[in-house]
Amino acid sequence: MIPLFDYRPIRQLTLGCTLSLLFLTLLPLSSVNSQTLLSENANNSKIGRHFALNGGDSCVDFGEVSFKTEFTFSLWVKPETVHEYNTTIFSLGDRFLFNIDRFNRQLYAVKVNHMERRFPNSFIKERNWQHLTFRYKNEVIDLYQNGKKKGRIHFKFPNRKSYRMIIGGGPWRGHLKGKVAHPLFFSYALKSEKINKLHNDTKPKIDLKDNLSLFTGHDPESWKRSSDWKNLEHLLKENENAKTHLVFNNKETRSPQSGPVNSGNTGTISLWVLPKKDIGKMAMVNIGNSLVARLEYGQDITLIAHHKREHYLRGIKLSHRMPSHLVITFSEGDEVKFYLNGQLIEKQKMGPIWRTPISRIDLGTSYWGQSQNFVGSMYDVGIWTRELTEEEIRFLFSNSEKASLMLSPPKTKNVLTNKVWPLAVLVLASTGIPFFFIRKRRKASLSSAILENYKAPTIRLFGELEILNKKNFNVGQAMSPKIKEILIFILLRTLQNSSVKTAELNEIFWPGQNKEKTKNNRGVSIKRIRDVLKDCENIELVYERNGSWKVKLGDSTLCDYSVLKSLVSKTDNISIKQGMDILKKGAFIPYEKYDSLNEFRTEFLFLLTKAKESWIIKSDKITDLEKEEIKKILLTHQTSAKTSIA
Repeated sequence: MIPLFDYRPIRQLTLGCTLSLLFLTLLPLSSVNSQTLLSENANNSKIGRHFALNGGDSCVDFGEVSFKTEFTFSLWVKPETVHEYNTTIFSLGDRFLFNIDRFNRQLYAVKVNHMERRFPNSFIKERNWQHLTFRYKNEVIDLYQNGKKKGRIHFKFPNRKSYRMIIGGGPWRGHLKGKVAHPLFFSYALKSEKINKLHNDTKPKIDLKDNLSLFTGHDPESWKRSSDWKNLEHLLKENENAKTHLVFNNKETRSPQSGPVNSGNTGTISLWVLPKKDIGKMAMVNIGNSLVARLEYGQDITLIAHHKREHYLRGIKLSHRMPSHLVITFSEGDEVKFYLNGQLIEKQKMGPIWRTPISRIDLGTSYWGQSQNFVGSMYDVGIWTRELTEEEIRFLFSNSEKASLMLSPPKTKNVLTNKVWPLAVLVLASTGIPFFFIRKRRKASLSSAILENYKAPTIRLFGELEILNKKNFNVGQAMSPKIKEILIFILLRTLQNSSVKTAELNEIFWPGQNKEKTKNNRGVSIKRIRDVLKDCENIELVYERNGSWKVKLGDSTLCDYSVLKSLVSKTDNISIKQGMDILKKGAFIPYEKYDSLNEFRTEFLFLLTKAKESWIIKSDKITDLEKEEIKKILLTHQTSAKTSIA
């Protein structure tokens, strides 16, 4: 039988194009740009920016670094003078040090109780910036100085899971006195051309003014406390030179500390934080022996003062998906204020917290308060010896770098160069166009369904409440439970094409109160909701002429619950996939027992019944295995909703 169409040329074309694309992908990437290199580094480095070391008790605790048979470590260094006992650039664990010889200014590596091995042709200049790179591979360390290879020594590291890296100090020998900038660690060996590019790309970022960084770290078991924070008074623009990125990997991670802070009666602590989920009671900020800000099971924050008083901040729940901006201020009247994402959440009289002449700040740990060490990430830490104003705090929040990107940097291990991309696109187009016209349409399975024309919701009611503003920050975190309940109630009533009368609002949320008090409470709540929503695009709480309230949503604003309502009656696999993605985010309004929302939970139970009928009984486009998965998820939501109503 003669075939109607000869597929052999297409098969040959496909095979040839596939092999060409594979060859291009495996080409050595000799022209990787600086952005790619920095992105690669972002996955491995823990701390960047500038540090000032005093040569006595200060150093930078880089944390745990992991490598198997190779690594690369680079930094800019400007030693003021070389210590009389030689000067340590950095150390790995308690047995390996990389030092400057005090006599000939030559770099050398030493293993405790073993012979020193010196890098030939190396010479360190005092009071000058120089870029040093140490590349380890095949039991050999190559030294690069200012992008050029200077010397090589044979040196072997035993196989260990990780090493503790300290910059500017070690368990013995002299500490570094001078400046350090942009320490970067890679868990693999960089090529020579990349090291040269790293030197050229980071050189312009050296701050010629040598501004002191706000943050240094140290090992509390081996050294005295750093004094780099003493008597600091930084303006907001100066805080831009104090970026830090700290990763707390496990319970045993030793936490960075400030040195003594001559604080007086006032002060401010600001940081971005991204905790891991459900870890238990974790200490975030410890101020001497006066105050601990502790995180309860990954969300709720408790302030503990003077070993005895605990105060639960009810208006704060941190996110596990996006970093939150926290600010704690201390005023002359012993008042502590807590800000979340630029909004004042609560203020309390906590006694003289910061009144001792010298206090120490610990991040991620506490020596009292029954708290374990923090697990997660912190970024952009700043300390002032005065109370910042609300305007300054809002400025800090809105003008910070994209903390979410810094905390979760993109992975770009295998990136095509700009020269390869056009050819790769051409190859993909040549392979895809023929198949577009000749392949048969197949019924896509549930797991491979494509969400066409689907836009991520701006408002999420499944899982944690999420309302994204123009900068993609979740402003829902800045609401107290009461404010959340009121907003969700009005929103869900709006999604029913209805509204909420003022009298009904008063009866549900402020029952039994006199008219004047109810009016005041309602006014405060409405103002708080509007303040939170003011930075959100196309989301507005409005008061209508008939005396009712509703949430006005723009055409481009989506709520996951309204999307689900439009999907439960459809039987195509794309709609089922979209609906399942929403349900997998978590329970519907999973907050405290909000009796006011029971009418909507009842409506949700009806939607689940409708979804079961459409997605399982009527649909013939998904497999039996996928139907079983849908049954389990629907049953979980039914149980959760019924429990909340009961």
